[in-house]
Amino acid sequence: MFIDTHAHLEMKTLSDDTIGVIQRAKAAGVEKILTIGTDVDSSKNALQLARKYPEVLATVGAHPEMANKVDLSVYQQLISLARNPEIIAIGEIGLDYYRLEKSGKFSHLSSEKEQVRLFEQMIDIAIENEIPIIVHSREAVKDTLDIINSYKSELVGGVFHCFSYSLGDSRRFLDTNFYLSFTNIITYKKNDYLRDVIKYTSLDRILIETDAPFLPPEDRRGQTSEPRDVVSVAQAIAQIKNISIQEVGQITSQNAKKLFKL
Repeated sequence: MFIDTHAHLEMKTLSDDTIGVIQRAKAAGVEKILTIGTDVDSSKNALQLARKYPEVLATVGAHPEMANKVDLSVYQQLISLARNPEIIAIGEIGLDYYRLEKSGKFSHLSSEKEQVRLFEQMIDIAIENEIPIIVHSREAVKDTLDIINSYKSELVGGVFHCFSYSLGDSRRFLDTNFYLSFTNIITYKKNDYLRDVIKYTSLDRILIETDAPFLPPEDRRGQTSEPRDVVSVAQAIAQIKNISIQEVGQITSQNAKKLFKL
């Protein structure tokens, strides 16, 4: 009934019990889990998991915070990994300016210029392989939209993962014809603005995800999230839109299957 479109099964808190994580997800009604590459190693692990478990799908990508570590060798490895038939998207890619101006202790992080270059390189890989992209965007509205719109005619589609921008910004992101994907941060008490975004956004433009092992539901803050927790996201959306959780599961799963050609 549900598809978790963004999890990190290769991370140790989940990989120590992969079978258990998958079984608990299935018991909760989760039919597929998309595990996400953020660098070469995690992309390789995602591919291995997809080959081993029929419930798991995989992506290849380089997170924006990796931008100052992606040399030609790394880029070529990502190109090679993306050509495997099991890879259904390029991601997690994008821009994250959140920490860049916060403090000198973050000076080791990738610059805006480096992130933009990597983002465009990853988009090129997606276009070459005719697969969608999974976009991470944090405090980078203008640059994210400028880049996406500049490639719009060449891309086959995409999703803005863990959407956390305002209602006003959401309208601009929806204008790209990408999907918006929501996590359990929509259950957090302070996030009324995100619940307003969900009220505004048509269900046929929404995906659901956990970003596990991060971002558990409100009632389990501080604990490890698992793909089974995508049901909490669906339940929150159902309450916000005053529809059944079954309808949320059905339509968001249809959306995921359409985007990722499942």
